[in-house]
Amino acid sequence: MRKSIVMLTLALLALSFTLAAAGEKETVLCPVCGYMFEKSMASSAEHEGTVYYFCEPGCKAYFLANPGVVTSGKTYDAVCGMEIDKAKAIRAEHEGREIHFCSDACKEKYFADPAAYEINYDVVGQEVRPVREMTHKTEYEGRTYQFVSEENKKKFAANPDAYLYAECPISGKVQLRKDWPFKMEHNGTTYYFRSEACMNQFREDPESVLKYRKEGTYAGCKHEGSEGCMSGAKECPHAKKMGGCPRVKEQKECPHSKEQKETGKKGTTPGCCGDPGSDRCY
Repeated sequence: MRKSIVMLTLALLALSFTLAAAGEKETVLCPVCGYMFEKSMASSAEHEGTVYYFCEPGCKAYFLANPGVVTSGKTYDAVCGMEIDKAKAIRAEHEGREIHFCSDACKEKYFADPAAYEINYDVVGQEVRPVREMTHKTEYEGRTYQFVSEENKKKFAANPDAYLYAECPISGKVQLRKDWPFKMEHNGTTYYFRSEACMNQFREDPESVLKYRKEGTYAGCKHEGSEGCMSGAKECPHAKKMGGCPRVKEQKECPHSKEQKETGKKGTTPGCCGDPGSDRCY
């Protein structure tokens, strides 16, 4: 666990951007990088009954892969490197980020020269380095990225999507941007989706979806689960759960429709795997 906390948690703790809390708006703390930010900007995920909020998809992706490390209550003193319990540590804030120290002496050293202890994460090389050693920089989407070499900087510039994460605003799923099959632009922002069904739902009413996001939650794909498939979807999202989507002409009703199961009606559920009234699942 020690290596995981040092190399990954502290890596993300040092992401080189400041998220400022504005006015009286509710703020939350990202458990991965330690930044405090507006809840309306948050991604979220639930773990063992607790909801955690994240300042960016990359932090959420790390949390989902390492929930035990993030929720362990352990961190490292930014000055001496000692592993400490957050609950017992001396807490401080610097440029919108929460920092912990083992003693007042370490805290004083840090604030006497913060730059001497600042570290960052090279998203290409996946290395944690002191900022003073990361002299190769580039600006992208209003944020500064730092790298340990010119080669890494060039790789990032050539294909940022290979190193940056994105979140589906409908489902809350996160993965590298390059791996999302669908995307669309809305009001100057690019949104990524795991399915055409999610993208179509966003296109129908983007403001409703974004309202959910501002509240720190997700709308959820209304065409998944037991409520019927998305009209026009290229594939049935229930296939894995149902052991394969019936796509044969002999199929007389969509077995995924909750309404059909309760009423006994066939092919009458709006949006069921095709046009309303369809007599088979496409």
